[in-house]
Amino acid sequence: MCEVEYVVDCIRDYTSSSNPVLLTGTHSGALHLLKVDNSAEDLNLHLVTSLADGHTTTVRCQQWDAQRETLLTGAEDSLLCLWSPPGSPVKTGPINPCKIRAKLKSSKSKKGKPY
Repeated sequence: MCEVEYVVDCIRDYTSSSNPVLLTGTHSGALHLLKVDNSAEDLNLHLVTSLADGHTTTVRCQQWDAQRETLLTGAEDSLLCLWSPPGSPVKTGPINPCKIRAKLKSSKSKKGKPY
């Protein structure tokens, strides 16, 4: 089986009657998609796929695009990763984070110096 330290989110395609999928992970960035099978008396989880080599830390959010069959994940390592099935025309892997440079304006106190 796969190592699971936490659940990121539950992915449910409301347009179909398929069972929900849990996106689970480890704090080192590994992800696992587990299909929930509640057709029997017991709740069963089946490994759909594992996603690796994208993140290096805890994944915090996801966005599933059912139309394109892509999964976008965001983690504490400041990376966004786009995942798609093998053979898909969508390019996957880490997306470089935006590098925003901001100038910090130093404000000098004008207290006591009106001019």
